[in-house]
Amino acid sequence: LNQTYEDPVWREIVGDVRFRRALSMGINREEVLDALYFGYASLPGTEYTEYDPAKSNQLLDEMGLDKRDAEGWRLGPDGNPVLIPILSPPWSSDYANLGELLIEYWKALGIKATFKSIETGLIVTYLTGNELQGSIIMTHSAMEKRLDPVIAAPLFTMEWWAYLWDKWWRTDGEQGEEPPQVVKRMLELADTIVITPSLEDRQKALDELISIETGNRFWIPGIIGVQAPVIVSEKLGNVPHDGLNKYPCISAEQLFYKQ
Repeated sequence: LNQTYEDPVWREIVGDVRFRRALSMGINREEVLDALYFGYASLPGTEYTEYDPAKSNQLLDEMGLDKRDAEGWRLGPDGNPVLIPILSPPWSSDYANLGELLIEYWKALGIKATFKSIETGLIVTYLTGNELQGSIIMTHSAMEKRLDPVIAAPLFTMEWWAYLWDKWWRTDGEQGEEPPQVVKRMLELADTIVITPSLEDRQKALDELISIETGNRFWIPGIIGVQAPVIVSEKLGNVPHDGLNKYPCISAEQLFYKQ
């Protein structure tokens, strides 16, 4: 959910951590795991990722979204139904399947969502114009608990969930919008993970980053560690057997053919 989308009502709703926690706990990830990945993945196992629709409804009521229209949709502070339009690139077929599930999960909470897959060039146009409200993408997260600079540098996907904050960071404050202090702290921790040689200091930074990430739910985690096969020749050497399966795309120089 883009927390810097230029709409004051959207910002008021999405900027409330109770809303983000409620949506996260409204997702039945065990069902997603079985339905989309046939059990070949794992659950996040962090705070506010447990399936608890009763708690979700309680949080939504507490934050003032307790009024509904005749169809049962929760009404925002402007009197209109709360709507989450999700646009995503066609990078993987499971995006659309997950989008349909999210629509049903959040419908049960009285939150209306829509999903549409659009081509990559158009999604980038929406993204860089700060016109995205919701999106589904494949990414990596600190919750995977790996000291990986790719994950931390810097928060990897902040442009998707807070485009103007990300732009502020990338332009040293010359453009975009200054983020709140808690996000600045996350960026400091991400830098520590990337540049600090001390393994102990990097681990402490990662632990704090995960704590902030899970508590604030700036983005809503789906399924962690989806297992996908990588088929290689027996003649190929230095093939890793764990970790990310994207190494053929980003680290092909590590591979070699055996004599």
